[in-house]
Amino acid sequence: MKRAEIIAEVSKCVSVERNSAYGEPEEHFKSVASFWNVYLSSRGIIKDELLNPTDVSILMGLLKIARVATGEAKLDNFIDLAGYAVCGGEVSSKNE
Repeated sequence: MKRAEIIAEVSKCVSVERNSAYGEPEEHFKSVASFWNVYLSSRGIIKDELLNPTDVSILMGLLKIARVATGEAKLDNFIDLAGYAVCGGEVSSKNE
């Protein structure tokens, strides 16, 4: 698949498919951050600084990188990685 096709696929995922399934990234990532904060706090892993929606996008991107590093370099992982970066950029720019 060529770069332009991958970008088109990422755009479709983050603008149509994922929004339909999960809602706006900022709200979804905020919810995920809340769950992760409760878990990490209860385990004593974090104390003062809590995760935010931008952290969620970065950590999910790292998940996709780990999948590539430990398994097959499937196109879906790269599409999702780019999607998390795009959504993270949007969420981060709203908080500036």
